[in-house]
Amino acid sequence: MKQDLSRRSFLAGAGLVGVGAVAGLAGCAPQASSSEPEGRGQEQADGDWRTPPDPITDIAETIDADVVVIGAGVSGCNAAYTAAESGAHVVVLQKEATCIANGMGVGAYGTTMQKERGDDWDVEEELNRWARESENRSNRKLVHRWAEYSGEVVDRMVRLCTGHENCEPILYDPGADTEYPDAWNFAYSGGVVFLGADQMKGVAQVITDEAEKLGTDVHYSTPAVQLVRDGDGPVTAVIAQREDGSYLQVNAAKGVILAAGDYGADPDLRKEFMPHIEGLQTAYCTDTNTGDGHKMGTWVGAAMQKAPHAGNIHYDPGMPPSSSASGSGCPWLWVNLNGERFCNEDMSYGQIYAQGMNQPQFIHFQVFDANYKADVQAGKMGQGNQKNGPFPGFGMEFIDEYIENGEVLSADTLEGLAEKMGVSADAFKATVERYNELNDLGEDLDFGKQAARLTYIKDAPFYAICRQPRLLCALGGLVINDHMEVLDEQHRPIPNLYACGNNSGDWFGGLEHPMVIPGMSLGRAVVTGHLAALSALGESY
Repeated sequence: MKQDLSRRSFLAGAGLVGVGAVAGLAGCAPQASSSEPEGRGQEQADGDWRTPPDPITDIAETIDADVVVIGAGVSGCNAAYTAAESGAHVVVLQKEATCIANGMGVGAYGTTMQKERGDDWDVEEELNRWARESENRSNRKLVHRWAEYSGEVVDRMVRLCTGHENCEPILYDPGADTEYPDAWNFAYSGGVVFLGADQMKGVAQVITDEAEKLGTDVHYSTPAVQLVRDGDGPVTAVIAQREDGSYLQVNAAKGVILAAGDYGADPDLRKEFMPHIEGLQTAYCTDTNTGDGHKMGTWVGAAMQKAPHAGNIHYDPGMPPSSSASGSGCPWLWVNLNGERFCNEDMSYGQIYAQGMNQPQFIHFQVFDANYKADVQAGKMGQGNQKNGPFPGFGMEFIDEYIENGEVLSADTLEGLAEKMGVSADAFKATVERYNELNDLGEDLDFGKQAARLTYIKDAPFYAICRQPRLLCALGGLVINDHMEVLDEQHRPIPNLYACGNNSGDWFGGLEHPMVIPGMSLGRAVVTGHLAALSALGESY
């Protein structure tokens, strides 16, 4: 099945991670961060988060399993299904009442859909580029495992999810060339995408349900709170807390798989491993994304990937005060809350967040005039790495609905628009005047944007879109080897303990998800879940 998909829609989940877009621009003043997360579970000792809590001894019930999977997201559901398909008795411990997963784009290589289209890439070069964009801090063996197994694992996802509402897979087709050949890559032309509301949550639920049909026991609203390990021996069990507060111990004869998600809602882990996102609010992360897998692994001796950890930082999906309107990467005039231009707006999607992070309250506005449709049609306003547009879903009507619902600010005068933006009218008018002068010159003397991307702001009505970056998820995790075994500080495997998805480290370097392979956040999740299960069962690969 092949369909067109807008780049904006694709990138809303590429790498990532699908909450629905939030409608309505609630002004452009910053909003307070969400409250401290609440939830059941063993109290952590005061002080360093690394300090393990006291062992839990008041166990109400003990059950046995071959494999215990902690978490029912995209990585956990694939781990459970693989283990169950191999005949193992699997127990899944899920913190929430349902499966939880976000995003939509799954980076993959060698899927059946890609082969049928005739896609062909130099995989090794793409992996080399990934290493370069990750500042050579990623583990090449791990990324190579993804390239080796993503095709077959994503094919399985496609097979299991086809025909299910809200998780029908398609093959992303950009429909446009790029003017930056060095930015083009196979994932942009070949990412497998799941469309629909709560699309990845639906995918995770479908696969988990299929695992249940194979005999897997899934315990919802039962967060894992502690691993059981005697000294330097293997991890033998997981202790979880049920809704009534009692403790359940699940013995694991063959392995425990950490698939508990990221730590985007935990202030201590964010402060230590992602200081560069201080003050940044989250988009995908719920208040239950508290790094439970990271902590439990560390308490039994696991090593954490060295700081800093990369984040998945995007403007999509937009959440108040940011707009959900398409085109967050468009190189219109960008101004901050002081009404000042601050950067070359013509950047690839994975880089646009960085200058915005330097601005007051992380906010900037994209500014354009009544001629924006003509500019789009002329190919001036492509987004991200695709700039020769227009590309599918980014045509004449892409923004009209947002003008109508007020997420795109509009006014008949620059003064009126400045008032709605909450910026100095004098400063804003001076910025626009200078920008028009540069357009007259045909050269951006201030920031070096190529002349083809300069557009006049002269004809009313005038428009502005408020943008504020958000953290989709934290991408750092526990140190693992290419068999998904969790390693201690000396990089020795901890027997019977495995990690996948956002619990696994050394996939991403730098400060942000490299866009060389968009969809890699979900891509690595499905592959590592599958491989962790194979390793736990002693199957070679």
